Formats: sequence, structure tokens, C-alpha cells
Amino acid sequence: MRCPKCGTENAADMNFCKKCGNRLVASDKNTETQKGKSKKWLWIILILIFVLIISGVVYFVFFRYNNALEKNENGITRNSVSQTTTIENTTIVPTTITESTTQGMLQIVIPDVVGLDINDAKSSLTNIGLKCDIKYDSSRSVPKDYVVSQFPVSGRETNKGETIILYVSKGNEEESTVSYTKVNSNSMYFNSITASSTLSPEGDFSYGAENLRYNDSTCWCEGVTGRGNGEYITFSSNELQSVSGIQIINGYAKSTTSYYDNSRVKKIQFEFSDGSLVTKDISDSGTLQKVSFEKTINTTYIKMTILDTYSGDLYDDTCISYISPY
Repeated sequence: MRCPKCGTENAADMNFCKKCGNRLVASDKNTETQKGKSKKWLWIILILIFVLIISGVVYFVFFRYNNALEKNENGITRNSVSQTTTIENTTIVPTTITESTTQGMLQIVIPDVVGLDINDAKSSLTNIGLKCDIKYDSSRSVPKDYVVSQFPVSGRETNKGETIILYVSKGNEEESTVSYTKVNSNSMYFNSITASSTLSPEGDFSYGAENLRYNDSTCWCEGVTGRGNGEYITFSSNELQSVSGIQIINGYAKSTTSYYDNSRVKKIQFEFSDGSLVTKDISDSGTLQKVSFEKTINTTYIKMTILDTYSGDLYDDTCISYISPY
């Protein structure tokens, strides 16, 4: 190493000049070399980190996009590129089959066939894969061989192949297995039906207790504020009758809308002329149901008091479409 002051050559490891004693300055060459190497490795590390970040972003975006294209739920494949929907191995019937499935079975929306001729009603149901069970009943307002009511009611979903019960009018006959005048071989006869309250008529529609005699599109509706708990209907006879139970169609069963818009009976207390009381639960169903007593009761009247109700979607008014003691 040369002394910058006197020019004397000195050993590389000496700190002071051997001739003049001047402090020797080490070369910056090695230091500059080390600094250059450090900066080079720093850039390599930064580039690697940048590449890893870009790769992660690309993978995430591709994975999410690919998943959105190929997602399959309940056998329904939705392709976001073509904006089409396919249902595999099924036949699409417009307006009657929904995209929803229940345990792999397609759901069919039940059509409204009330008021149709029996043949037209059957065709409407069988054409979309439903079966029919025909039951006949007398009606004072619906012509013979036309549908009075149905169960389940229209607008609900059911499985393909399920059976829809159709109650078909056989005309306004005086005698019927479910009429009020004579309901069985014992010629049970209740000459009077009264109610504690009745909803006021609306136009051509009335809601009196007499509507309970016929299985058609009418109903009795209580007329007090609230859902009618404590209101009652009384069937009276001039003679002693032997009663084993009642047949009842709950709610305003003219249609799905009228049934669920109004309240329905949930629990009834039956009172008889011998002083006995019977309490029965009533199903929330717009079809004919049978409510049997534990024993036959001899009575001149049946007083049916509402103890509890199913709430209507729109109205508090509690309705019953049909009642027939047997």
C-alpha cells in the first residue's frame, strides 16, 4: 500500500507509513464490491416476493371464476357465461314445475281446478303428472259434475305422481251421505243451526251459519273483534239424536288464498244436552276431516265453542266451510 504523503510502499496490513508515520487509508475497492453484492441479493429477493404475490393473485382469481362456472347445486347447473339454466334428465312443463327440488324430486305447482267440469279438471292434473281421487257430494250452488273444492288447495307445491282429491257436485239432492238433513241410517236431523255471531255480508256474499249445511264455496264466519275465541255454533233438534262425531271442512276452503288469508279453528269444545263436554283438536287442513267422539252421545243439541285458532295471513276472521254430525 503506497503512502499518499511520501510515496513509500508499505505492506498491505500496515496502518501507518514506515517512513513518515502518516496514517494509511485502506482501499474502498473491497468495500464497494461487498456493497454491490448485497444490493444484488436484495433485488433478487424483492423480485421473488413480487412473483409470488402475482402468482397468488392469478391463482385466486382463476379458482373463483372456475368454481362459479362449474358449481352444481341439487342437480341444477348454472353457467354464468351462456346465462342458461339446465335441469338434467327432466321434462320442463311451463308454469307448473319449479326449479326447486325436494330430495331429488321435482315439485309441481298444483293448479286451481275448482269450478271446472270434472273431465277438464282431471285433464289439467294428469297432463302435469298428478293423479285424481274423485269424491261426490251434494251442492246447492255448483252444477252437477263440476268441481266444488280440491285438496290440497291450488298454489302449493307437491311431488309428481301425488294424488289430488276432487270434491265433485252431484247436484242439489235432498239426501246425501254427508248432508245435514239425513246423514246416516238413523235419520239424524238437526232442524236449526245458529251462531253466536256472524260476519256482515259483503255484496253477494253472506257468512251465516246455514252455509255450514253444504260442501260448496261458502262458509260461516264469526263476527266479533279478534279471532273469535269463545264464539260458538249450535245445532238443535226437536228429537233426541245419537251422535258419534262430526265431519268438518276447516277454514274458508274456496281457494288457497281464501283459506290462508282467514283464520281457522284449531280447538273446539263440544257441549251436549246431557251436560257432557268433549274437547277436540282440528287439523289445519282445507279438506274433509272426521272428528270422532270416544262414545256415542244422545243429545238434542250440539254446541261447538271455539277455544283456539290458526292465525290468518291477512284477517282475524275465523271461518268454517262445512260441518256434518254423524
